[in-house]
Amino acid sequence: MNDLRTIFLAITVAIMALGSSSVLGGGFGGFSEKDLRGCFNFRFSGKAWSLDLNTFVPVSAVGLLTMPDLLEGGGEEDCNPGEIKRRGIRTISIGIAPPVKDQTFTCCIALGQDGRASARCPLDDSTEDAPEEEHFDAVLSRAGGVRTFFLSGTDPGVVITGEGRSQTNFSSACQEVDVNGGGGGSIL
Repeated sequence: MNDLRTIFLAITVAIMALGSSSVLGGGFGGFSEKDLRGCFNFRFSGKAWSLDLNTFVPVSAVGLLTMPDLLEGGGEEDCNPGEIKRRGIRTISIGIAPPVKDQTFTCCIALGQDGRASARCPLDDSTEDAPEEEHFDAVLSRAGGVRTFFLSGTDPGVVITGEGRSQTNFSSACQEVDVNGGGGGSIL
């Protein structure tokens, strides 16, 4: 019981220290599509249920989320009205064969003015034991002038968390991404 009180107190102090203006974009509101412009590097890790092995397996990924026109190929997914379309590329390790794979995807993101978001992300090339579309909930922050997000997987059998950060000082890296192997540099 004391541990629970300590955790609650720590969370309360952290929220007060950050202040609502830095976490919620100037109060309870103010987030928009502009907060997702540019490039974000991200990572996530956790566990996913393997149907083949009938157990949880470790999963981790690193990647880049960017504007739709900066990544070639795929991206034919139509987002619903009001959703924000972004493209991404990642390297994912699933802990079973194939252990590491590069994947491209599209995310359709519903973003609230309070910074909470949900995303559905169809993969251009999913793995054998994985869904064709993944789902995440996230919260955005503009603390210290840096745009970040924290995410959690919401698909059944998936227990992952992660984070992303805007590449404000590395925007040229986004221009060089070419997932088809021609011209651009690698992000990973």
